[in-house]
Amino acid sequence: MDREKIIGTEEIKEYFLNLENQINVRVDLAREARKTGVDIAPDIETFPAAGIAEKTEVLTGPKGVAKVYNDLWDLYKNREKVMLDIFNLILDRKLGDIEDPEKRLDQAIRTAIVILTEAVVVSPLDGIPNIKISKNVDGSKYVDIYFAGPIRAAGGTGQTWPLILADLARKKLHLDVYKPSKKEIDRIVEELNIYQNEVVVRQLKMTEEEMRIIAENCPICVNSWPDSAVEVIINRDLERIKSNRLREAMCLVLIDGIFVRKEKILKIARKQALNWNWLEQMIKVKKTTENIIEIKPNFKYLEGIAAGRPVYAYPSKPGGF
Repeated sequence: MDREKIIGTEEIKEYFLNLENQINVRVDLAREARKTGVDIAPDIETFPAAGIAEKTEVLTGPKGVAKVYNDLWDLYKNREKVMLDIFNLILDRKLGDIEDPEKRLDQAIRTAIVILTEAVVVSPLDGIPNIKISKNVDGSKYVDIYFAGPIRAAGGTGQTWPLILADLARKKLHLDVYKPSKKEIDRIVEELNIYQNEVVVRQLKMTEEEMRIIAENCPICVNSWPDSAVEVIINRDLERIKSNRLREAMCLVLIDGIFVRKEKILKIARKQALNWNWLEQMIKVKKTTENIIEIKPNFKYLEGIAAGRPVYAYPSKPGGF
C-alpha cells in the first residue's frame, strides 16, 4: 500500500500501513503452514487485495487488469466506463490476449461483472457457471449464458448486465441472435408458469403473453442447468434442452432480471446503442394526443397479496415507492 495514496491524517495512514503489515505476516504464516502438506490444498485460497482493481485480478483476471483499472479510474472516475473499456480491451485481445473467442467472451463478461459488483459478491463467479457460443438450427452462432442460484445475490445488476454485455460482445464477435424454435419457446413458457405458480409463489406474476415476448425476442440465450426436482409435463425431450427438469436459475433471471427490470434494461440498452425495443411491449404506457408519454399505474403486485399483509403504497401514489 502506497503511503501517499492513503487519504487521511498521519495517524490514519499509520493505522492502515500497520494493518497491512499484520495481514502480510499472517498470510506468510498460513502459506508456510500449507507447505507442510497436512492440508489437501498446497496454498491459501484467500488472497489479500487493496481494492477493486486488485480483487478483480485475483478473482477473475486477466493478468494486468489491476493496473489498467487504476489507470482508467484516474481518467474517468466512473466505474461503469472503466468496466466497459476493460470489457472491450479483453474482446479486442488488447488485454489478456485470449485467442479462443468463447474463452475471450467468458473472460470479458466475468471481469466486467466483477468490476460492476465491486468484487464483493460471489455471483459473477458461482452465479454464472458457464458462458458458451452455441449453434442455432440454421448453423449460425449465438451467445449461450448459463446462470445459477447465487446470481440472486448480485440483484438486478448481476442479472441484467451479463445480457447487455453479451449482446455487445455478440456484435463485436460477429455472432447471430439466439433463435429458439416454437417448442423451445413453449418450453420456456411452461417452466416460467411452473416456477412462478408452484415453486416460488410470486406476487408480481408474468402473463403468458409477457413470457412469450421475452422468449421470442431476447437476443441472448438465458440458460441454466436443471436445478429442481420438478419436471415439465408437456414440452419434454428437446434437443437443445438436455433435461426435463425445471431450470430455476433461468426462470429467476427471466423474471427478476428481465421482466421486473425491463425499464432499466431498456435505458441501459439504448445508452449502449443496442436494440432492445421489444421490451416496450411489456411497459405499461399510453400516448396522449399531445404526444406525452404517461405511465399507467400497475396494480398487478396487489393481486396475489396474502391476507393480513400491510400495503405500504398503491401504484403511482405520492409518497409511495
